[in-house]
Amino acid sequence: GVITVGATHRFWPHTYGVSFFSSRGPTGDGRLKPDLVAPGERIRAPLPGGNWGDLDGTSMAAPHVSGAAAMLMAQLENDPRIEAALNTTFAHMLDKYRAVYGKQRPEKIAKR
Repeated sequence: GVITVGATHRFWPHTYGVSFFSSRGPTGDGRLKPDLVAPGERIRAPLPGGNWGDLDGTSMAAPHVSGAAAMLMAQLENDPRIEAALNTTFAHMLDKYRAVYGKQRPEKIAKR
């Protein structure tokens, strides 16, 4: 399955919730998106010319989730519960999102 990843503020995700540039809201069939959120604002990243800078975007958030998934897969050996474990792990980041956009619990997202 596909997991959608939204971005949050790097330092204060509970204060700012889902980043303004992240897509959000229900899909045509009523599912809430994104499935997970991870830090995606002010992320230190390499720039051309050997420099470093702070970047924003869901492209900065997705590697956080990919890394967490890789660690879980190494521990759980491709157990089908990985998506549920990710959703539970990131549930605290979704609290503000659910308060604004709906009350669906992460474990319900994982069971679809």
